Amino acid sequence: MSLTARPDRALEITIERLGSRGDGIAETPEGPIFVPNALPGEEVLVRLGKPRAEGMAARVVERRSASADRVDPSCRHFGRCGGCATQHVGQSAYAVWKRDLLLEALARRGFEGDEMVADLVLCPPERRRVRFAAIGRKGDAVLGFNTRGSNQVIDLEMCSTADPRIVGVLPALRTALGDVLTPKMACDVEIVAAENGLDVLLVSRVSMNGKRRQRLIEFAGENGVVRIGFQGDERFPPETIIQFEAPVVHFGQTAMPFPSGAFLQPSAAGEKALLEAVQMLIPPGSLRVIELYCGCGAFGIPLAAAGFRVAAYEAEEPMIYALGQAAGRADLGGRITGHVRDLVRQPLRPDELSGADVVLLDPPRNGASAQVEQIAASGVPAVVYVSCNPASFARDAETLADSGYALRQVIPVDQFVHTPHLELVALFQRQAPA
Repeated sequence: MSLTARPDRALEITIERLGSRGDGIAETPEGPIFVPNALPGEEVLVRLGKPRAEGMAARVVERRSASADRVDPSCRHFGRCGGCATQHVGQSAYAVWKRDLLLEALARRGFEGDEMVADLVLCPPERRRVRFAAIGRKGDAVLGFNTRGSNQVIDLEMCSTADPRIVGVLPALRTALGDVLTPKMACDVEIVAAENGLDVLLVSRVSMNGKRRQRLIEFAGENGVVRIGFQGDERFPPETIIQFEAPVVHFGQTAMPFPSGAFLQPSAAGEKALLEAVQMLIPPGSLRVIELYCGCGAFGIPLAAAGFRVAAYEAEEPMIYALGQAAGRADLGGRITGHVRDLVRQPLRPDELSGADVVLLDPPRNGASAQVEQIAASGVPAVVYVSCNPASFARDAETLADSGYALRQVIPVDQFVHTPHLELVALFQRQAPA
């Protein structure tokens, strides 16, 4: 009888490996069983749940043996909260698992051997940018992350991976949202812990009338929030409800007052690790850099300060404007120029890439298929690719390899601690014709 024919059935299994989502996986004649909070080698009694992939999801009823790699989770919400998947995994086993995620993605695209993949760079679990879910209810709001595998929201009391300033403002924000959101009204809340205070962006369909705006202004003034933005439609830029001063971060030594809703790396330590990897992988003798998907210039501005000549491209005009202003104040205007361009609909052509020593790109999670095809057809000597998705990176890497680029080195960076998400920086170099 198949597993799918008998849901809720209890079963004794032995976990064999960690899967790509951080679940323990047991192979059975009837298909794989996926078990959250279970580790390889553990014997567990589970109760089967819903079908998943070619097998079944399950939950632990009784853990009859414990792995030596098991550690106590750092958060009381772990197990229910969908934000973290691997707080129960010891650091050594965790680092191997994350690096293996990258190796497996590369192998599926024909890149064999692990000598080109460096050891995992482990970042501290302190995110400065976090996006929460909120739902209005009578008197206040539910504010937190979705529970694992559902749309239900956990009312978050703590978060061991977020900047303490973000966690500290949640009770007051929960109360304020109760006066802004109607019961059952949904809202996404992105909070950035900038160097001079908190930046809050609300994304919701709620009608932002005068009374609600005033409540948010009061909340900001009482809680060290330097700006509150509101976005009723994500197709359009946010509007500012109140700004006492522009939130600021630093890119290298350059201060960056960033616009509301701008992309920032989730942690300062992660951004530093990625920048160091980029700088290490740029081949010696390079001078002219074309940076694609540049955001506000987290990589381009420090490269310009180091003496490179950078042409930076980004689809969002407010980020390019912020880049230009910051570069001007830092006397970098002659070394970096910003250009507004939608690289999905209008990728740079090979003739526009001509003359660059390096193309540096940091695309979104789905990669940069259209732009990579143009790079592959160009004569650019080197490509440094920053990615937050090993699968889309491996696809784009295959396109470059098929066009004569050799993948030289990949540096994995663990910025999204305790999750299956992994960042990396890779170097490709065009091989000389035989």
